[in-house]
Amino acid sequence: AYRFLVHKSEISGIHNGTTIESQNAVFFENIFPRKDKEEIIPRKRTFEEAKLPQEIEDEPRRSKRIKVPKSFGPEFLTYMLENELRTIREALTSPDASFWKEAINSEIESIMHNNTWELVDFPPGSKPLGCKWILKKKYKDDGTIDKYNARLVVKGFKQTEGYDFFDMYSPVTRITSIRVLIAIAAMHDLEIHQMDMKTTFLNGDLEEEIYMEQPEGFVAPGKEKKVCRLVNSLYGLKQAPKQWHEKFDKVMLSNGFNINECDKCVYIK
Repeated sequence: AYRFLVHKSEISGIHNGTTIESQNAVFFENIFPRKDKEEIIPRKRTFEEAKLPQEIEDEPRRSKRIKVPKSFGPEFLTYMLENELRTIREALTSPDASFWKEAINSEIESIMHNNTWELVDFPPGSKPLGCKWILKKKYKDDGTIDKYNARLVVKGFKQTEGYDFFDMYSPVTRITSIRVLIAIAAMHDLEIHQMDMKTTFLNGDLEEEIYMEQPEGFVAPGKEKKVCRLVNSLYGLKQAPKQWHEKFDKVMLSNGFNINECDKCVYIK
């Protein structure tokens, strides 16, 4: 049964506003007695509203200042290029010649100490890789010069895959491993010792036959036509990071360290 509220009765005995129960009902689906009352009548504007001027949207304001080109740019780049040394000759004729000479000799001594190459006759039908000196100044936070760096770099961009290099992948430690190490040190009040390898890539053993021209300023007298057959890795070679990691991994394992399964760059003893 349904309950109905009588709105307009045409039957005697049933008054408006009464509630009746019935199982039979006929709905007038097309008649909406309250529709006219619910329609919104547009509001008329008052005299005061009619007098108010309509707001006009202004165009976005644009700056009228004249843009002045920056004082640096091409001039700044030119300044940087002028102060970047390209050859040993430039370094040894500059006001800092004594500092550059010391840095260059230190690099050559490290190379010779590691037996990085040996002078041989170059095999016919091939071309040796070139090399270049990278000369940079390292500055302190206050802008003063900290040290002079000289690095002999082989032009590895001329290497051919499948000929003088194959695999060049080298794992890198995860930042999470470093964070865990710092957290453990802080928890147990330990000290962390950090070490920087001066000639890292010079320690890697090469597996491929690679020939390089003799470096500028250090051509052996009487052996000008000979080339350097690289025995150990050198900066600039595509496989240099891989060879360094293999050498480091071998040394660590031989000293009783174990590799962490989650990070191949973490060793535990």
